[in-house]
Amino acid sequence: AASWADEGPRSGRHCPNSLRYIKGVHMCGEGLDISKNGRELLTCSYVRENALQLWHYQTGRLLANVEPDPQKSMLYCGQWMTNEAILVGGTDPNLLRVVSLKTLSTVMSYKGCSSGVYCVDHCWKGGKQPSKKDLSVDIKIVFSIDKNIIESDITL
Repeated sequence: AASWADEGPRSGRHCPNSLRYIKGVHMCGEGLDISKNGRELLTCSYVRENALQLWHYQTGRLLANVEPDPQKSMLYCGQWMTNEAILVGGTDPNLLRVVSLKTLSTVMSYKGCSSGVYCVDHCWKGGKQPSKKDLSVDIKIVFSIDKNIIESDITL
């Protein structure tokens, strides 16, 4: 669970029986995801600074503030795509971006949206997860803008 009350998913006053608690994360909606390997936690916050953060899942220790480019979007949503790439969306400016965790930079973005990007999802194109031997990965992404759902195919 996540909240607008600057509290993330670790044991806290709103969820006294929860296992973990991270304080200071101002999240909404779909701004929380666990990595594919289960070791890191991604938080996307509706704040101007340090909106995209990576945490150690077991300890709750902050691993990195990710600033992929100069456009500091306030984030609504994010998901791990692979162990090396994440998909995030937000507002002000309204955009969707794919961020490489190898380079900590934006590798793809969809700009000029009429409103914020409020939710995102993705799947392996063809429905089959690629093997570790594959040099590139074909992914289908969907995201919402205003009253529209946009679908796109990308290759990482």
